[in-house]
Amino acid sequence: MRHLAYRGRVLIWFIVDGLQVLVFPFIWLHVYGDRTTLHGFSRADIVGYYVVLTYLNIVATGHISRIIRADIMQGDLNSHLVRPLNYFFFRAFHELSYHLIYLPFTTLLLVALTWQFPQLVSRPAAAVTWVLFAVAVVLSFILSLCLEVLVGLGTFWLKETAGLGQLKSLLEAVFSGSLAPLAFYPLILQKVAGFLPFQYLIWFPLQIYLNKLTPLALWSGFFSIALWLVFLGLLIVLVWRRGLRQYEGAGI
Repeated sequence: MRHLAYRGRVLIWFIVDGLQVLVFPFIWLHVYGDRTTLHGFSRADIVGYYVVLTYLNIVATGHISRIIRADIMQGDLNSHLVRPLNYFFFRAFHELSYHLIYLPFTTLLLVALTWQFPQLVSRPAAAVTWVLFAVAVVLSFILSLCLEVLVGLGTFWLKETAGLGQLKSLLEAVFSGSLAPLAFYPLILQKVAGFLPFQYLIWFPLQIYLNKLTPLALWSGFFSIALWLVFLGLLIVLVWRRGLRQYEGAGI
């Protein structure tokens, strides 16, 4: 039942993300008025931005914090601790299985939209851009899982992690580029976003897709996301070990 409820929530998230692409582009096109560009984004760029944003929200966003919380609260973590497969790898592959169901359809839909309506939806002109975008999507998914794992592991101390999850969602919405391209933000918020990992969930892959990065900025971005993954990975190990010290095996 727990997994059925989880799948139901994931489906609702996917539907909400799908509705986003139907609303936000029209709002921004109205803001454009008679202008052809805004902060370096053409009309096709802004439509493409939200089309690809929806794609990223579907295929590259993790939702496993609630499952981890339930494992800890109900004592189901016990069975995982005696298995030879690492708990985090098990949960990551479990999450990946849901995304693989939607990946072929959403990818084909993205390619079809950009190919059929190039005047309305921007698309990469070079094959290498598609490859770099795919790599960025994979890294974005891993980063999203790391952040979700940390929220879930907060259960060892907080018991109820809804507030922590909502805080993470709020920071993601503001600083990942989900609400609007970060280039539209005031300079102070752009600088704050530059010190946080959330920009690599949405903003960085989308900049690659829209070909907005110089070669230096591109490789600097990949290097930065690699550093964030190493840092978060080490943090997860530390939190995990400390959490297990007070875990009694009978749930919380």
